[in-house]
Amino acid sequence: MAEDNETKILGNKATIYTNKFGMWQFRLWLANENKYVRKSLKTKEKTLAIERGEELYIEIAHNCHKAVPLNIIKHENFKQFRVRAEHIPKNKFIYYF
Repeated sequence: MAEDNETKILGNKATIYTNKFGMWQFRLWLANENKYVRKSLKTKEKTLAIERGEELYIEIAHNCHKAVPLNIIKHENFKQFRVRAEHIPKNKFIYYF
């Protein structure tokens, strides 16, 4: 990726960049997962890509805040989850969308 094809959005929280076909892509580092989220923004217009990238970031941030820590799931109010706690590694989270 060339530097001129990358743009930081939302105060360096995420990056949009163009692929080899000129389409804008979104990239966000998830520290708790140790991996990137990458998604096509399906546009060749930079202004529209910035707008879609910001919307996508807000959606991802919202969903990440709905993460439920494993120790809370053992509480009796969370019995509706059908995940056996012993099958989830220690200090991991369950995400529901």
